[in-house]
Amino acid sequence: IADGAALYLSRALGAANGEAVEVVPPARVVTLAEEEFANARGVVLLSTRGLERPARERLMSMVKNGGGLFIAAAPELDPAVLAEMTGWQPPLTATESAGPLTLAATEVRHPIFRPFGALAANLGQARFDRSWRVSPEGWSVVARFSNGTPALLERASGGGRILLFAADVDRRWNDFPLHPAFVPFAVESLRYVAGDRRLPRDY
Repeated sequence: IADGAALYLSRALGAANGEAVEVVPPARVVTLAEEEFANARGVVLLSTRGLERPARERLMSMVKNGGGLFIAAAPELDPAVLAEMTGWQPPLTATESAGPLTLAATEVRHPIFRPFGALAANLGQARFDRSWRVSPEGWSVVARFSNGTPALLERASGGGRILLFAADVDRRWNDFPLHPAFVPFAVESLRYVAGDRRLPRDY
């Protein structure tokens, strides 16, 4: 779900899966047919602009029923809307923070990073000039930035799973999409959050 900021992510996922990835404007979420929405095991949220309450409730219902939600920080994503949408206690808090920073896997045995093996160190080649500073309370931290702040966090929500990446995935706040590690990171993150239990690939 994006407002024109999903070029690199959609191409990475489409190339890996061998099929097109549909980018849906936030305002269209509520109008999707029930069966069309039910077929989406994993949804990426990159914008809250025009994401009205019925659409937000629909997303959280999908997660509650076992779906996966990957949230990536972006200029179009409002932390206050996310806090209202999720209803978590304590509420989600996120503020913009300036870099430059690098990325490192905290849990190298996590399913997202396990396929990288020794190449997990390549994640540190990307430069992050802006990011979100997110409180880790209520989350498990999977990766951190070089200043120690959480970069990739996860939590269970109902029967589903939510991943929060505290950085942009469209090259406006960082150059991550230009690095080879971006495609496997995107693929394994979505595979994990959607509950795909197939054996991980080696990269």
